[in-house]
Amino acid sequence: MKRSLKLKPEFRIKFSNTRVFLALAFWGLPTVAFAADFCAGLVHAKFSSQSEQRVSKLKPGSLAVLTHTSLDQQLETHFLGRIQNAGGSSHSYLFYDTASQEIHSIPADRVALSDAQGSAIEASRGKLYVRSENQEGPTCAAYSLFNCLRQVALDEKAPDRVRLAVSDESHRIKLLMKAVNEIYIGKFGNALPGAIEKLATEHQLRTFTHPSSTIEEFRASILRDLNSGWPVLTSFSVPEKMVETAYSIFEHDSPEIVRSSKNLWIPASSTTTRSHDAHVVVLLAAFEAQGEEFILVSDPNWQMPRIWPASYLDRLFSGRMAASTVWFEDAK
Repeated sequence: MKRSLKLKPEFRIKFSNTRVFLALAFWGLPTVAFAADFCAGLVHAKFSSQSEQRVSKLKPGSLAVLTHTSLDQQLETHFLGRIQNAGGSSHSYLFYDTASQEIHSIPADRVALSDAQGSAIEASRGKLYVRSENQEGPTCAAYSLFNCLRQVALDEKAPDRVRLAVSDESHRIKLLMKAVNEIYIGKFGNALPGAIEKLATEHQLRTFTHPSSTIEEFRASILRDLNSGWPVLTSFSVPEKMVETAYSIFEHDSPEIVRSSKNLWIPASSTTTRSHDAHVVVLLAAFEAQGEEFILVSDPNWQMPRIWPASYLDRLFSGRMAASTVWFEDAK
């Protein structure tokens, strides 16, 4: 499986609460512009949902207008959900600014959510995602299987066995070691499908392998399960080099902004040279923005989720893709 990338995943810079332009020409680097600094002060996020919808879940991709002292004007974004912070005891909200191609992660204690009438919206209405545990060495399959099981366990209706398996550090380490053992120790060929089935069964879960006879069926099947709230483990062959994403990811944890790496492994296309390596990720959710379908992806090279255009699923054959949903009976 694909080796982990030993690049520095982020750089940190202190900001003021005004629009900032970071000049790096002195070092021979391109100028980078940052639209907003949400590291201090309260951010107000207003949704277009009506008051009678306040008890329903906020659909990933829902429009949310942000106001903050660092902004010259209101900022229209797409709300993607909530991401666990380190340790799992708190979370941050994810907002996608398509105009500037920026994803902002803002701690929940510095964000006030409200509907179109100004009534408060509970944090629990946003879908919660795991923060990825980053792989060590060529172990993306084990770490993604581990992350997938953790994602299923976040559902309050998840079976007790899987919830116990991720309940504390000791149990989580044991689960990860099980995944490593089932995929890599004494195994030959592709051991991932068997490992998925075995660990899912051990934890009172079910699996579904997505049909791959046609691109249309493969894509529709995956998007259906993502829209139903289930994580999808996906393996694929990669091109020789990572691509650079069109968007940037910023974490606004006081007192400084962290900008994540823009590098990403994606499925090989028919026009790229395919590497002999493969990679495994967890597809977390599907959403629409500006009339296009996207997928939120947990990649074990990075803690923060990434975004794929849903059209990457059309690389079924060129990328030698395979996908399995992990779910449980009570809510299917």
